[in-house]
Amino acid sequence: MISAVVLAGGDSARFGGDKAFADIEGKPMIRHIIDRVRACADEFVVAAGTAAQRDELAEIVPEALFAVDRMPGRGPLLGLASALDVTNGELAAVLTCDVPLVSPKVVGFMLDLCRRSDAVVPRWPNGYAEPLHAAYKVRRTQLAAAKVIETERFDMRSLLSELHVLYLSTLVIKSIDPKLQSFFNVNTLGDLRAAERLLKTEFSSQR
Repeated sequence: MISAVVLAGGDSARFGGDKAFADIEGKPMIRHIIDRVRACADEFVVAAGTAAQRDELAEIVPEALFAVDRMPGRGPLLGLASALDVTNGELAAVLTCDVPLVSPKVVGFMLDLCRRSDAVVPRWPNGYAEPLHAAYKVRRTQLAAAKVIETERFDMRSLLSELHVLYLSTLVIKSIDPKLQSFFNVNTLGDLRAAERLLKTEFSSQR
């Protein structure tokens, strides 16, 4: 079984509101993400920051399983660890709730590669890695997360240091997603408008 984990518990400080609920073309952003990767996963798991957020999100994505961040405000590793505790898959694609242009082909490619390593993490030519837009072996990642959390290391870099990671160059990903729109993060209202324009262009090209 393959899971898709969407991390929705961030504080969205720059955006000024909960990004998961932001409307794009009449649909909440988290709904866009789940719909786009539907063919890649057998189940969906959403990591919420609070029980109240979980209850609101459940109305938007009722088909998902939910986890509540065990230590809110301490970073995405805690949200990921909470989500993996309720995940049934052997492999998991991990995404944030602010990438409405995520490519299912990229996600599927990472999941295929992950069968031969503990994690597949995209990495830009400047060395910047994307551990929150990646694929993981669930059991190995659970063990690694428990280890680093126990020693009060709450950063994703510490998690990756405990895993056998295949770093996937974004130059390779370009062959699947030429404009690398999968990595377009909506951090501001201006980004939200840009995402709307890109989605309209994508829809028009498919007609």
